Amino acid sequence: MGSNSRKQERVLIVEPSAVESHVFSAFGGLPLLGPLVLGTLLRRAGFEVKVVSENLLRRRLTAIDLEADFLLLSCLTPTVERGYELADLFRTTHPRGKVLMGGPHVSFMQEEALRHADWIVTGEAEAVIVDLLRNGGEGRLVEGKPVEELDSLPEIDWSLLVNAERMTAHPFMFSRGCPFGCNFCSVTSMFGRRYRTMSVERVLSELRWPLTKTAFFYDDNFAANKARTHAILDGILAGKNRFEFSAQVRADITDDEALLRKMARAGCVRVFVGFESVDDRALEEMKKGQTSKDVRRAIRLFHKHGIGVHGMFMFGADADEPSTVNATSEFVREARVDSVQFMIFTPFPGTEVFRRLEAEDRLLHRKWRYYDAMHVVAKPRGFSPFDLQRITLDTYARYYSVANAFTDARETLRSAFSRWTPEDRERLGAPSMHNAFLKLVGGRIIRSWNGKNRGYMDYLKNVDEAPASQRPDLSS
Repeated sequence: MGSNSRKQERVLIVEPSAVESHVFSAFGGLPLLGPLVLGTLLRRAGFEVKVVSENLLRRRLTAIDLEADFLLLSCLTPTVERGYELADLFRTTHPRGKVLMGGPHVSFMQEEALRHADWIVTGEAEAVIVDLLRNGGEGRLVEGKPVEELDSLPEIDWSLLVNAERMTAHPFMFSRGCPFGCNFCSVTSMFGRRYRTMSVERVLSELRWPLTKTAFFYDDNFAANKARTHAILDGILAGKNRFEFSAQVRADITDDEALLRKMARAGCVRVFVGFESVDDRALEEMKKGQTSKDVRRAIRLFHKHGIGVHGMFMFGADADEPSTVNATSEFVREARVDSVQFMIFTPFPGTEVFRRLEAEDRLLHRKWRYYDAMHVVAKPRGFSPFDLQRITLDTYARYYSVANAFTDARETLRSAFSRWTPEDRERLGAPSMHNAFLKLVGGRIIRSWNGKNRGYMDYLKNVDEAPASQRPDLSS
């Protein structure tokens, strides 16, 4: 298929939207970068390419939108059901077209995905995508190959993305893989434990002209190689084009205070940190490689250098119980964490946790739309499923409240007029009007979530004591 004499074939690459929202989804409408890299490679190879993120489109695609010879779908676990809907719709309306699916979920749930697609690509697809669409594959299951030299990837052609102008920040990703082994995370299963990076020169070249005044570094650990991170920050500081940025990091970045100072000077306004827990038993169970003492110290030092903290905590590990959740809520208040996600411990396919809970018959169902860390989908040890759901929502409601928004606004004004020192920030946090706004919006989203999920709450009430063979059906 696809000889040079044939018409230019059309490729539509879609990132499906999730069904549900969480408290940060209002600010998280940024596209995945994998589809855009693939789209850039395919355009260079002569295909006509369009990339659509349903989140940026702000509506669901219909049959009339799916005019293409190839439909490529990149799916995470909470978006895969929507991906299957689009695949089935395309195959009905375009029987001569081909559907290819990839992404973390389908890489680990291949049999399921093959019911909806002509081809499945597991792992990284850049090395195989062009040949597959030109010539077809030897089979329906195509094994991707890790990209050893990330500098070999093209710079993204942003003109491919529909509604790119709606992005609130310019996303970048300059590394793959993670040297850590958290048992709830699929990153190492998808990309491996070897940390691969783009060169500092390539990074600085891409950072010259961000599309917005704010950047977000998608790298799972922006500072996994601290010497390299220092070099990148030095390059940003030496450049003429300055911008604010946020990055995902681990708590251990605070072992290097010189790096924190440099991040703040270079424009880092917020870090996203998977602290997961302030209970050492839970951290050990998750194989997190940090202690509660590390968590407390990290937040204090981020604030000392004027960097806001978005803390991500998980409830429902086997070591957790209601007192753990209450202690976390109190800790977040005392440490003045600027924004938070209280995520429910979720077994994603491809992880050690998924394999264990499946073997223990603790998965409540396989309705993947609910595997979004906002719904209880497995039986916890220290709670009933309903109680874990309710206590998580109550903790959210206490944090994202009008009272806390007012406190943030008041402290922001006080810090501005009092000219807080680094020592003041270390003790009192890094308040901002942005944090106050987040708390108001987050509260509204939680109230909306409660209204939309009454049926799911009823399901959790009924599922409590039933064995797998007798668990009530989750009809929607």
